[in-house]
Amino acid sequence: MNDWPATMVLPDGTTVTITTVRDDAGLAPALEALHSRSAVALDTEFVRERTLYPLLGLIQICQDERVILIDALAIHDWQPLKRLMQGADGPLFICHASGEDLEALQSRLGIVPARLLDTQVAAGFAGITPPPGYGRLVENLLGLTLAKEHARTDWLARPLSAAQLGYAVADVVYLERLWPQLVDTLTSSGLYDACVAECQRLVDERTSATDDRLRYRSIGNAWHLKPKQLAVLRELVAWRQQLARAEDKPVGHILKEEPLLLLARDNWASKSALERLEWLPRPVMRRWGDSLWSAIERGQQCPQAEWPAPLERLMDVAGYKAAVNWCRQRAEDAAKALGLAAELVASKRLIHELLEDLDEPSERLPVLLSGWRGPFFAPRLDELRRLWRH
Repeated sequence: MNDWPATMVLPDGTTVTITTVRDDAGLAPALEALHSRSAVALDTEFVRERTLYPLLGLIQICQDERVILIDALAIHDWQPLKRLMQGADGPLFICHASGEDLEALQSRLGIVPARLLDTQVAAGFAGITPPPGYGRLVENLLGLTLAKEHARTDWLARPLSAAQLGYAVADVVYLERLWPQLVDTLTSSGLYDACVAECQRLVDERTSATDDRLRYRSIGNAWHLKPKQLAVLRELVAWRQQLARAEDKPVGHILKEEPLLLLARDNWASKSALERLEWLPRPVMRRWGDSLWSAIERGQQCPQAEWPAPLERLMDVAGYKAAVNWCRQRAEDAAKALGLAAELVASKRLIHELLEDLDEPSERLPVLLSGWRGPFFAPRLDELRRLWRH
């Protein structure tokens, strides 16, 4: 790691200067000049194979083709980066397909940018559909073909090779070059503010906490279960999530959905009954048998007044098809007016969110009724209510 380069020549002949940060003392000085910048490019390299959250290996920041490489394994005090990302007057952070970058930064460092623009989202607003991956977007807008051989590299290994560092540097340099082109397109079409709002919504959605006791609702086929069985499933899914968090393992490495459903379906008399089940993995019982049984007991002993309501598949509701078609037509209207793809306006998930809110209004306004989408849906919402459940 002591031979990280001070400069690098990229495949297109560009020479970039590189500042490396490999200890706490170097982080604040490296970031100081960025506080006054309007925008910087941000990328991360991580490994995510056997952990619940991505493991950060490298953070790259670029401004005016000057790159800061931060060795995430060597830094312990992240306050300078937090001040930069969360300052009220800090720069706009430009990322591409930022979901896992945000997840890694939030889960490992407790940091997310206060202001973020995602070039994949921006590409969709710029009329590039479907929104492309990073390599394809660079090829389309910059005419460059990026190397792909280090996309699945081990970013936790040290030392990092010159080829690995070159891949990481190129990623963030070309990311910075994409943004001006996209800004010009969005500004000329009048969609820049809508894109900014959409990126912020996705950041908020990605980084908001989910109540562990509500996660059972997203388990496939849970709608088959009766309320008492759902009470057990609720406890089991919360147990799995809390254990995955404590052990830093993907939830599927703790226990997959099918055995969760089977455990919730039947009325078990004892822990020993579980130990005789051939379909329940032996390592699960050896490591977590006591806590698993405690979760089942909590669910089985739950008072009837606290049982969850039966789950209902939206597609089984009278009026579902008509309501979905209504939403899709409004999305088509918005798409024509704004020059966007209809799927960007109203995905299936956003349509379902709106339909669910008709039955059980939440404190948060559904996405399709708010922001730049609202004028196309909200004024005619009574039409949708008449179609739904009729």
